[in-house]
Amino acid sequence: MKIHKEITIHANADKVWSVFADDFHNVGNWLTQISASKALEHQAITDAPVSGRICDITSKPNGPQAIEKITYYNANNYHFEFDVTFNNTPSALPVVKNHVKVKIDIIDLNTSRLTWDSDITLKFLGKLISPLVKVGISKSFDELLDDFQYFVENDTPHPRKLVQLEKNKLSA
Repeated sequence: MKIHKEITIHANADKVWSVFADDFHNVGNWLTQISASKALEHQAITDAPVSGRICDITSKPNGPQAIEKITYYNANNYHFEFDVTFNNTPSALPVVKNHVKVKIDIIDLNTSRLTWDSDITLKFLGKLISPLVKVGISKSFDELLDDFQYFVENDTPHPRKLVQLEKNKLSA
């Protein structure tokens, strides 16, 4: 299943790249869907600053995680790719793997376009209900890009992420 998304960001391409690619492992600082994130402890196989990241989807100990490994990284062309797999998730999760290609294009000095192309491998059940799965995942990607745009343009997390951070603080 393929999903394509684009978003225009009112910031120069270097800033967009810095947050999305160079600071890849700190996605938990701005993405509402992720409770916390950290760099993978493996040696990077590309020119990327990290080999990937581990994303805690909830704040529960041993909760579900997304493991994201960078497979291609080209800072000169503002292009990178990564594979997403999951740990500690319910067996009903319809996704086996997601390969993501991210490209940032310069529109003008202070405007960039981020393109997100996702190639998702579904489990058998996911294939049976793929139209529903596509709607749900597409909405999730929209929120991801909205959180990212807000963070880059305002230098602070989206208000919904701030609410999540406060809730995590209270439950700790």
